Amino acid sequence: MFLIHLPPETLQTLLTDLGRDFSGSGIHHWRVPVLDQGRL
Repeated sequence: MFLIHLPPETLQTLLTDLGRDFSGSGIHHWRVPVLDQGRL
């Protein structure tokens, strides 16, 4: 499992590239909004 925090436009580029490279592999993805982030 990978958790990646990216801007929406970067995410779309990544998904397009991964879809091309791993087409038919059955890899599942989902995206959820990041409501907050930071460091402690």
